[in-house]
Amino acid sequence: MNTYTVFCQSHTGDGTIWISAVKASDVEDAKIIGRANCADDWEYANVSRVVVLGVAEGDVNILFWEDQE
Repeated sequence: MNTYTVFCQSHTGDGTIWISAVKASDVEDAKIIGRANCADDWEYANVSRVVVLGVAEGDVNILFWEDQE
């Protein structure tokens, strides 16, 4: 298993970006796990409400993030 940092957002493009590290066998698996974890954290009943914006290798240390319009 490898560590990946997954970036997700609501399918509407509204709201903040979910960022979290996951353990997965590859990038595709990381996308599936990250999407499911995000949906769970945001209490979405359906993972289709979540889109994966990106995947980074490793547990990325975000030093600053600004997602306000």
